[in-house]
Amino acid sequence: NTGKTSVTKSGNCVEAETHQDVIDEKRKTVSSLLIRIANVSAVYRCLATNKAGEDERVIPFHVTRGLEINLQPSNTPTEKDHVSLQCMADSLTFENIVWF
Repeated sequence: NTGKTSVTKSGNCVEAETHQDVIDEKRKTVSSLLIRIANVSAVYRCLATNKAGEDERVIPFHVTRGLEINLQPSNTPTEKDHVSLQCMADSLTFENIVWF
C-alpha cells in the first residue's frame, strides 16, 4: 500500500505517507508522519500488523511556547495607576517562574 493522507487532528495538521522501500536489502513498508502545523501537544501511535501479529510505538509530542506576559489594565499605565503583571509559561517546559 502506498498513499498520502492529510488530516487535522486534535488541533495539529498532520500528513501521513506510506510506501514500500528496500532498506538493508530487505523490502520494507515505510510510514512517515509529518506534522505541518503543530498547535497542541499530542500522543501519536504507530501500529504495524501482519499475519504474525502486531507491534506498536507510542510517541509523546510536546509543543512548547515561550513566556506570555499580560498587563492589566491593558492600556498604557500612568503614574500612580494600579497595575497587574501576569507571566504564564508552559508547564512542560518551565517548572518555576520567578519575579525579580
